[in-house]
Amino acid sequence: MTDFFLLEYEGNIQARTANKEASAGANAFKVHSYYHTDWTPETELPLKLEGLNTDTVYENFVRQIRGSVECEEWSEELSLRENIDRDARRQELQKQIDALQTKVRREKQLNKQVQLNTELKKLKREQEKL
Repeated sequence: MTDFFLLEYEGNIQARTANKEASAGANAFKVHSYYHTDWTPETELPLKLEGLNTDTVYENFVRQIRGSVECEEWSEELSLRENIDRDARRQELQKQIDALQTKVRREKQLNKQVQLNTELKKLKREQEKL
């Protein structure tokens, strides 16, 4: 499930989307990710209505909104859910890499630095594969 919002402020407009997935409860949803465009003049909103059903229209909106900001490319071969999951995994790996880099800089023992660097390289290779 995806929510779509258009915000207007002083003649500029921003499109936002919140991608939700069903939670354990029947009527409960958990927000999985948020995406938004940059603020642009109302006449220059870069969204196009594409699709033959509402699911396709929403999926195209999410792809367009996410694509309007600088970030990793999404694969056209993958579904929206797979792209969002891959994006979340990429962000998770980046946090782990940043934390490991901090640990390596603070570590005084050479053997522990080598061990942490090995783990760091492994995480970077995994991130590159995504």
